[in-house]
Amino acid sequence: MKELMVEWKHYDKEGETCTRCNKTGENIKNVIARIINNRKYKNLTIKFIETKLEADKMPESNTILLNGEKIDKILEVTTSENFCHSCSCLAGKGSNCRTICYKGKVYEDVSEEIIEEGILKCLT
Repeated sequence: MKELMVEWKHYDKEGETCTRCNKTGENIKNVIARIINNRKYKNLTIKFIETKLEADKMPESNTILLNGEKIDKILEVTTSENFCHSCSCLAGKGSNCRTICYKGKVYEDVSEEIIEEGILKCLT
């Protein structure tokens, strides 16, 4: 049996998460469900960990780790930050959120395509 650990880190304030991070979280759960339901991966166990970050760790928000390694490193893509209205409202001050540049496009949330490619690369 093969095991994959998927960790999703995001800023959380009193049970509230920014809209970008929420979308990433939904995407992760959708991809995990799709992979687990695929007969090809019947011998795979996926452990999902959600790590809620405090404001001082906000630069790490919206990060996905696959077996402890950042998905952007696995896929050899770049990340940056841009202003996030949702995080700013939660933090009570102007705040940035991570973005990922994948195949020439900047994503504010990590898409299902990116997540799936990262997971499948870990499985090969």
